[in-house]
Amino acid sequence: MNVQMRVRAMTIAVVVCLAPPLFTQAGEDCLVCHEDRSLTMERRGREVSLFVDASLIARSPHADLGCDSCHAGFDAENLPHRGSIEPVNCMDCHGDAAEVHPFHAAMAGATGTDGDPGTSCKECHGTHGVERIDAPGSKFHGPRLVETCGQCHDEVTRHFRQSEHGKAFEAGSAGAPSCLSCHEEALTEARQGEGLASRKLDQEKICLSCHLDDPSVRARMVPDAGFIAAMARLCSLATGGPPTA
Repeated sequence: MNVQMRVRAMTIAVVVCLAPPLFTQAGEDCLVCHEDRSLTMERRGREVSLFVDASLIARSPHADLGCDSCHAGFDAENLPHRGSIEPVNCMDCHGDAAEVHPFHAAMAGATGTDGDPGTSCKECHGTHGVERIDAPGSKFHGPRLVETCGQCHDEVTRHFRQSEHGKAFEAGSAGAPSCLSCHEEALTEARQGEGLASRKLDQEKICLSCHLDDPSVRARMVPDAGFIAAMARLCSLATGGPPTA
């Protein structure tokens, strides 16, 4: 620990000793040190910032939590803190992470702490600046969702933006799909683990959920569009009716 941190630790220790018996570990107590932009420590041979932007936490869904709700496993009042602190485990609260992120098959093996980009919560959601996914301005809200997914899935995102789906999404057309419109369902081999025929049938159901079942989409398609015409023939045959033209 550098000299600067030792001095700060001694200062806070004096404050703790002089505090009333009901002194509690609240966020403002942590920020006495961690709101200083110059606060750092050395970790694995490199300098790491320990600065915490309180304004980010105040706007996050975690605003009502104390620091030790996430940073568990150590005594925050014992200064200086021990050298090895357990990493934050998001799944202590969010145990259903795999179920609510079906579009990331790798989440089935998530631990809630650091991991590869497919299982690390903070790779997508950040740390102190976690945003509500449905909040206007969130990187998961509206048009920004595709951009966010593209930070990892850049090639797929380029193909999507060049497609009719992508153009409709960028234009804000009613019923236009985003990444999650399709990928919340098991459409890929990694997600489904079944044969090609079963996967194609599931993909077909997703397509029809918009192109047949959504009036705002169906109204923009001509009656003899190849997609709809082909499906009409299949449905007629499946129900024992005569083939349609």
